[in-house]
Amino acid sequence: VVYEGEWANGKSHGQGKRTFDDGGYVEGEYREGQPYEATAVRANGIRYAGSFQDGKAWGFGHLTAPRAAYDDDKRAVNGIWQGNTFVEKGWFYDNKFKFPCNSTEDCQQVAATDITKQAYMTNLDNYAE
Repeated sequence: VVYEGEWANGKSHGQGKRTFDDGGYVEGEYREGQPYEATAVRANGIRYAGSFQDGKAWGFGHLTAPRAAYDDDKRAVNGIWQGNTFVEKGWFYDNKFKFPCNSTEDCQQVAATDITKQAYMTNLDNYAE
């Protein structure tokens, strides 16, 4: 693993890019050694752009995956296929897609009448879009 970017107090903090041995990477804003608002691209082509907490997709985000990497995944029912690309856009909680929406504000409106969705949105510290 290689990190290139800004540091503070011995931790990645600010703009940077962490590249993994398999070619995957996470690039964007880091806070206290963890991605905060970034784009993560795995070696198999799965891409997540959005908010993170504790190194996991958490908050509003957008995941895309090539068909070859995702076609047989059970989660494929949560999003839509656009040609040969799988797309999940909405609220993520603890690295899992929870419900579709188009922005933080839209997510708040979608969750306004659903206690479960509200819980996903409020159980999040230091969230930013």
